[in-house]
Amino acid sequence: MKKVIYILIAFAIFSCNSNSSLETRVKNFMKDSVVTGFDDPKSYEWVSMDKPDSVFIHSIAEDRIKKYEKDNERLNLDIRLNKIELESEIAKSTGTATDKEIINGLLSIDSLNRHTIGINKNNIDLYKGYLSRPDSLISINIAINCRAKNKLGALIMNTINLKLDPSNNKLEVID
Repeated sequence: MKKVIYILIAFAIFSCNSNSSLETRVKNFMKDSVVTGFDDPKSYEWVSMDKPDSVFIHSIAEDRIKKYEKDNERLNLDIRLNKIELESEIAKSTGTATDKEIINGLLSIDSLNRHTIGINKNNIDLYKGYLSRPDSLISINIAINCRAKNKLGALIMNTINLKLDPSNNKLEVID
């Protein structure tokens, strides 16, 4: 029981220190990089830092898989509708150049849709491979709230979004 309490205390201390060191690092980054681009850098005031938001590869992979599957459903519907239209055009075709162009156009659309479905299936397989790595951290997003004067001298509140890339431990501003 004592071990559990000690572990919880150590975890709480580590969490607090980790967050405060991140906050210090973000504050330094803001002063050294971001604030220099403000209209009046001397008026800069730190307000707060929102809780960091982690982005994992599996969450992106799940979204992409759903997108490609939905896209393939739409393309398969287009192929079925295109087939009906193609059969109709062939049935009423009189052999003119215009009829041939329409039929060739429909065949080209069908071919493009089938090719796109193949690419989407490859992408789905690729992203399914990422699902097996649920702990792969891509980035940590941090929202910073601060105040500074604009060109007219009015003090305005700003929210600046930062991204921490864990692979190179680099902070950068994102839009």
